[in-house]
Amino acid sequence: MSLSAEDILTIDRLIDEKMTKELQVIHLGKVEFNELKEIVKELSKSQKETDQTVRELVVAQRKTDVTIGELKEIVRDLAVAQQRTEQRVEELTVAQQRTEQRVEELTVAQQELAVAQRNTESELQRFIKETREHFGSLSHTIGFNLENQAMKALPALLKRDLDVVVQGRLTRGFVRFANGREDEVNIYGQGKRSQEEVLVVGESQSQMSKGLLNDLDKLRKRLEQEFHKAVIPLAITHLARPSVVDYAKQLGIQLYYSYDF
Repeated sequence: MSLSAEDILTIDRLIDEKMTKELQVIHLGKVEFNELKEIVKELSKSQKETDQTVRELVVAQRKTDVTIGELKEIVRDLAVAQQRTEQRVEELTVAQQRTEQRVEELTVAQQELAVAQRNTESELQRFIKETREHFGSLSHTIGFNLENQAMKALPALLKRDLDVVVQGRLTRGFVRFANGREDEVNIYGQGKRSQEEVLVVGESQSQMSKGLLNDLDKLRKRLEQEFHKAVIPLAITHLARPSVVDYAKQLGIQLYYSYDF
């Protein structure tokens, strides 16, 4: 704080009062003149110290004024920074709202995509099922055509290759067993080899496989056990790997190709 002229006068008045009281004490106490001089020196020194203190207070006041000015400037800078911060926070709030809206839109889009994905998968499954049915039907058609050609040509081939005479005609159908079992047979018929009655059983496949040969061999054994007749197994195909041809010979199955017809 700064000292006014009135404050300085008050300090001088207090010093004068002090000096007066000291002189009165000296007079009343009959202090010698030398002692009075010493007191005056001390008072003078005290006055100088007081003046120095006053000067220091003035300097401190000036520094305080400078410091207060700097503080005011800092406060103004802080106020501006606060305003900028608040503006930035407001911008971030708006951006956050936009982000939340975008996330919500993405969530809705994802849900719609999931529904579309399920619909696509459903359509794909339906397509796969229809395709399988179509190819299954096509496979049956090809197989039936192969069997139809074989049933016309087989009587002559069986006579030539195995000395088997087909009785009646070869057919496609089911064989019923005494236990109620029914086996589907692609080619089936009665025949004779010399004087022996035999059954002619055939299976067809576009490309012959060992699996079908195994099934045919099992069917032959069931028929032989059921009807007590020799069974002539035939495998009809467009194509067979060498290993499959060897396996057919191993099982005793006569293999014919479509071009044999």
